[in-house]
Amino acid sequence: MGLGARVQPCAPLILPNGTVLLIYRATGKRAGLGVASAPHWAGPYTALLEEPLFRGYAEDATLFMGARGILHLVAHGEIRGLGVGIHAASADGVTWGTPGEAYTMYVAWDTNRTQNASHEALRLGRRERPQLLLGADGRPAVLYNSAMPCKCAYGSRSPHCLWGDECRSYSMAVPFV
Repeated sequence: MGLGARVQPCAPLILPNGTVLLIYRATGKRAGLGVASAPHWAGPYTALLEEPLFRGYAEDATLFMGARGILHLVAHGEIRGLGVGIHAASADGVTWGTPGEAYTMYVAWDTNRTQNASHEALRLGRRERPQLLLGADGRPAVLYNSAMPCKCAYGSRSPHCLWGDECRSYSMAVPFV
């Protein structure tokens, strides 16, 4: 895939040996997520793959290393058969497993803060930009996304898409399971 001028860094991860693994988004002819490495955060970076990591659209990746040294990637995207959240794992940063679903457009809101809390399911119009908060043990504790309850296209002239109260975007924090 190559690291050229049309690259947007997404997710750097400094490994225990001091090297850096970087997930980046390439645009143009070979658009998609790529993987690069460097001996130091300042570079130089070398692309590790010739083709995009996944077939289908993906962006806004975040990386973390699991307790057993396995690398995990969570990204926003549109890969056939999956929701908008993508998860993949790798032992070496080069060979990645088949992507699975990390999150969907459906969320359950706690609408009653009593002991007998009821949950109301809602389909979001947009859910993007996944980021993880890692706990003291290094494991993901909270998944953050930007979210919007309505499905409004940018520049839409629909009255409910004029960014009124029912269509405001916000940051959503969900306990990581």
